[in-house]
Amino acid sequence: MRDSLITQTKQDFEKLNNKLEKENRSVTTMASSCPGLNHVGESTDYYYIGLDHCITKDLIYLLGVSAGLATIATAIAAPINIGAGVATGIAAGLLAIGTATVSYHSNGSGIALTATHTDPPVVVSIGSQT
Repeated sequence: MRDSLITQTKQDFEKLNNKLEKENRSVTTMASSCPGLNHVGESTDYYYIGLDHCITKDLIYLLGVSAGLATIATAIAAPINIGAGVATGIAAGLLAIGTATVSYHSNGSGIALTATHTDPPVVVSIGSQT
């Protein structure tokens, strides 16, 4: 791995950790205070991914501070336990879609994504979980 990628990812997560500390969020309080579900399902053709309100807020923040692809992919993969390749494809799609679109669809309950079951996956739809 390139040193610059490692440094950038470390800096991105330091920013996110600082944000979480300011919001006084912890793992033990997140589940009950975050509307929506973190889940992944798949069919032959598609991945169906849900990210709750708190994870969506974190993604919006990361997109807004121009975090790197690796950081965003990790933030997606961690709560729903998907592979790095799938998460990276979805992260690339979210970077292309942009912060405003993700924020618009979050609606206080998190987002629901559909991505192709290809290599790499391509995000084909985004919406609210409500």
